[in-house]
Amino acid sequence: MGVLVGGFEAKGRSPADLRTIVREVPWVTLLAGTPPFRDLWFRRREDRKAHPNLLELGLRSTGLHCRADSTRGMR
Repeated sequence: MGVLVGGFEAKGRSPADLRTIVREVPWVTLLAGTPPFRDLWFRRREDRKAHPNLLELGLRSTGLHCRADSTRGMR
């Protein structure tokens, strides 16, 4: 985050500009880890259509974990 703030300052942007950008950024989408379906390249959209039920597993201290949105891409 400091790099972004420093970059804005180096470019001569004001704190008000930074505040405006921070308020307008779709943070949930940005931090989701995967882009929305409409923003994927053609090939990745085709992959999602061909294999819509990509199951993602993770390991936690309590054991194996399945993401709640394992059916992502099914729109």
